[in-house]
Amino acid sequence: MIILSIDLSLRGTGYCIFKDSELVKYGVINTDNSDSMFDRILYIQKILDELIISNSITNVCIENVAFGARGAVVYQLQGSHLAVCLNIYKVHKIEPVALAITTVKKQFTGSGRSDKKQMLETVPKDIREMFEKTYCPSRNLYDLVDSYAVGIVYLNRLKEKIL
Repeated sequence: MIILSIDLSLRGTGYCIFKDSELVKYGVINTDNSDSMFDRILYIQKILDELIISNSITNVCIENVAFGARGAVVYQLQGSHLAVCLNIYKVHKIEPVALAITTVKKQFTGSGRSDKKQMLETVPKDIREMFEKTYCPSRNLYDLVDSYAVGIVYLNRLKEKIL
C-alpha cells in the first residue's frame, strides 16, 4: 500500500508519501499568489497527478476543510478541496478519505486544539529535523507537518480498521 497524504492550501499544499508505514517522499506544492484561483488549483492537480502516477499511489487521504469557518478564503478552499478530490477520483479511480483537522490534531497530539508549534513538536525528532532542513521554520513547514499528521492518523486508522 502506498499512501499520499495531503494538506491542501492554495499557497502551499503539503504532501507526504508513505510506503506501508514508512515515509518515503515529502514536499510542498507552492503556487503564485498572482495567478488566478483556477490556475492555482489546476497546477496543484497537475503535480498531484504526477505524484500519484510516478509513485503508484493506492490510497489518498486529505485534511478536510474546516466547515465551521467563514469568509471568502474558506469558500475558495472548500471549492478547491472538492475539485482536487473529484480529479483524483475521476482520473485515478482513488476515493480520497477526508479527515477532520480537529480529529487529526486530537489523534496526533492528544488535543484537538493543538497549534502549529504543538503539531511540529509531535513529529518524531528525526523526521522533524529532516523537514526543518528542507523547509526551515516557515508556513511551508507547517503545511508539511499537517500532511504528515494526516498520513499518520490515516495509517493508524487503517491498522485499527476504523476506515
